[in-house]
Amino acid sequence: MQALITWLRWLLLAALLLLMLVMAVEFVASNTDLVTISYLGYETPEGSLAWYLLLAFVAGGLLGVVSAAFVVSRLWMRNKSLGRKLARRNAELKSLHESVIKGSD
Repeated sequence: MQALITWLRWLLLAALLLLMLVMAVEFVASNTDLVTISYLGYETPEGSLAWYLLLAFVAGGLLGVVSAAFVVSRLWMRNKSLGRKLARRNAELKSLHESVIKGSD
């Protein structure tokens, strides 16, 4: 059953990626207007509006992934640190518990 679910997930992901690819190709094909982008004195060469928009979309996605990776890595390191602290506290608690048991004998 687990293998079937995994296979269906991969199939759904492949279908979604194919749909996105088809939509991107159709977007590029239907937006062929040539534009020049000017920003802070820099002008891009004349190019298709669709390509510039797709480039901005991909760049934004990559920036999002990179920033999320930094946040996740910080949280992962904090989790490891707290895990070590918990292990030390558990060891201390165990030793205190054992000393109380020995003291009551």
